[in-house]
Amino acid sequence: MSLDATALLLNVKKSIRKYFLDNLYTTEGYEVTFDKGFAPPKVQGLEKDNWYSVNFISNNNENQASTSMDIVIASRVDPEGDIVMGMRDTLFAYLIGNEGGQRSITLYNCANPANLASIGGMIIIPESASGIMEAEDGTKYIIFPIRLLYGVKI
Repeated sequence: MSLDATALLLNVKKSIRKYFLDNLYTTEGYEVTFDKGFAPPKVQGLEKDNWYSVNFISNNNENQASTSMDIVIASRVDPEGDIVMGMRDTLFAYLIGNEGGQRSITLYNCANPANLASIGGMIIIPESASGIMEAEDGTKYIIFPIRLLYGVKI
C-alpha cells in the first residue's frame, strides 16, 4: 500500500524548498541552504557573506500534519547587525500575508518535477524569532522558527 501524495514527506520538503528558492534566492538574490545548520554556502569555492539556512526539525503525519523548521538568517560582514535585521524583515514578509494575515506554501506532488501538480497548501505559522546573536567569527545571526500545518490523507 502506498501513501497518498499529501502524506509524502518528500513532497513536503521539495515544496518548502521550492518556496524559499523561488522567493529568497530567485527574487531576493540571497543564497539559501537546506539542512546545513549554520554553515555558510560556497559558490565557486568562495563562502558567501549573507545567507538563509532552512533546517527541518520534525514532522508529524496525522490528519492535521505539521512540519517544524528553524530558519537561520546569517550575515558575516555586519558589525551593527543591520544587514541581518533587513534579511529578517525580508523573510518575515514571505511568512505573513497582507494585513498580517496567514500565508501558505503550495504543496506539490513532486513525482514529475517537470510538471508539478498542486495538491494542497501548508499554512505558515511564524514563531518568535531570536534576537541578533553573534558567532565566534563575528557572524551575526537570527534563528526564526516556523511551523507549517496541512491536511493529509492517511
